[in-house]
Amino acid sequence: MLALARGLVARPKLLMVDEMSQGLAPTVVEQLFEIVSGFPARGMSVLLVEQFVSQALAVADRAYVLEKGEVAYDGDAATLAADESFVAGSYLGEIAADRTAEDTGSGGPGQGAASAMAEQVEVSLPPALLRSLEERAAREGVAVAELVRRMVEGVDVEESARA
Repeated sequence: MLALARGLVARPKLLMVDEMSQGLAPTVVEQLFEIVSGFPARGMSVLLVEQFVSQALAVADRAYVLEKGEVAYDGDAATLAADESFVAGSYLGEIAADRTAEDTGSGGPGQGAASAMAEQVEVSLPPALLRSLEERAAREGVAVAELVRRMVEGVDVEESARA
């Protein structure tokens, strides 16, 4: 947050921001996106590299997706944001390598793209957090891994358990 403030002091016409949300609490990230979304109205362009793809696309006019150092998509951010499988596949894993040129850009994002892929990751959790997850999973009748997957995907776990 301090780095962002330091960048604003000079009143630049273009502000380049790399992973402004890294390591910050979700409420702070939300506030930062609200602030950044107001920059164009003040005559400032922003080049934003961000891990929270959906939030970044919500405040962007244009989007560029890089895959293995190559531009896989460039175009309207709203168009890209509307294609959830492309966003998830671009962020969580490799898009189909055999995609044709018309699949990226003029033909619309994500057409013919592989479904989103996920990488299996092992993490060590503090015992209190693990117990809490186990208790919640038991209450909701799901496995801990399924509970965590739903939480990461933003699925309302309690709502889906009732359905």
